[in-house]
Amino acid sequence: MNSSSSSWSQPPAAAAAAAAGEQQQSSPAHEPLSAALLADTAKRMQHADSFWGQLEAAAAADVGPQRAKR
Repeated sequence: MNSSSSSWSQPPAAAAAAAAGEQQQSSPAHEPLSAALLADTAKRMQHADSFWGQLEAAAAADVGPQRAKR
């Protein structure tokens, strides 16, 4: 499994998709996930990405422009 080398800058939805792909490749005996479950998970991950972006924007506004950029 290569998830330990993933970057923190990678969006959670992309990381989850990569992890799901790795898990399915490493355990082919399991039944495939349903399309409804995958769609729901993608929707929840997009919501989490949006929420995280709002938190980052609020933190940048709170810190100010002089320290917000890395």
